[in-house]
Amino acid sequence: MFFEKINFVFLCILSMTFISSNLYADETYIICSNPKGEWNWLENGDIKVNGTWKRKYQSSSIYFNYFILESGVETYVVLKKKCIDEFNGEFIYPQPVISFSNKWAPFAKNEDIILPGLLTYVDDNFRLRVNLKNNR
Repeated sequence: MFFEKINFVFLCILSMTFISSNLYADETYIICSNPKGEWNWLENGDIKVNGTWKRKYQSSSIYFNYFILESGVETYVVLKKKCIDEFNGEFIYPQPVISFSNKWAPFAKNEDIILPGLLTYVDDNFRLRVNLKNNR
């Protein structure tokens, strides 16, 4: 009986943590990248945007992360123009920053419309990383 109560409390806490983590928007800083995979902070790292981090699986173990902007695609267009203007057209992709990671993630309108930028495919089984340019 005692262990059942502990298990129940543990499952409740775990459920609440999972649910609450999906109820608020994340925020991220912005970098500008070029097709070669080089990057610079947009406005010295002073710009942040709100949205939601998502993961898109291409198969059972291969995925990439992306960031849906809370304010919509219009914000992506503004950020892209800022990147182009600030870096004289060399760094053309605004990208969200994944904390403590060297993975690339693009912005997205939704799970089906991934905006132009670099992305990193990750394989859960082998920890393989493949960086690709998304031009859609």
